[in-house]
Amino acid sequence: MNKNLIEVLPKVVNHYKDIREIPQNKGWYDKEFEKSMIAIGWHIDWAWCCLFDKKCVKEAMEICGYPEDFIKEYLKLYNPSSLKTLQNMKKAGYVIEEPVAYCTVIYDEGHGKGHTEFFIEKISKGLINCIGGNVSNRVKEVTRSIDSQTMKIAGYFIYPDNPNYVSQETMLKDF
Repeated sequence: MNKNLIEVLPKVVNHYKDIREIPQNKGWYDKEFEKSMIAIGWHIDWAWCCLFDKKCVKEAMEICGYPEDFIKEYLKLYNPSSLKTLQNMKKAGYVIEEPVAYCTVIYDEGHGKGHTEFFIEKISKGLINCIGGNVSNRVKEVTRSIDSQTMKIAGYFIYPDNPNYVSQETMLKDF
């Protein structure tokens, strides 16, 4: 397949909009979604925001034709802990200073707790739109203040290029 991840990822993420969890991280009302979250590494009672991110990125990579071994290696950087995932992404070189559409944003909620969402866009000075899992017990789009005292932005990260991807411009250049 010759698709770009950043074109596919929004469709994957938005496909899950409004999926609802059984409160307090006890699972989901949609049992197929629950099975897929268990397969990605989620366990009952675990916060699931970061693993939802992992699930969506994995599905987008598969749609885009990333090599299976490549996907497995990249997904090892994810951890149920948002802050640990950010540390892993930083070590691997995927952390970016300024957000781009559908990059991952990690928040530091203090006391070692974090939260993960997909950044959508800046909507005004100090406000951003994001979508993520475990937001009011569901996958939800939300507007956040970048100056929040309770959810400080810890960082953003992007995803690796598809080693199999060849742009149309590159393909046409050879003719």
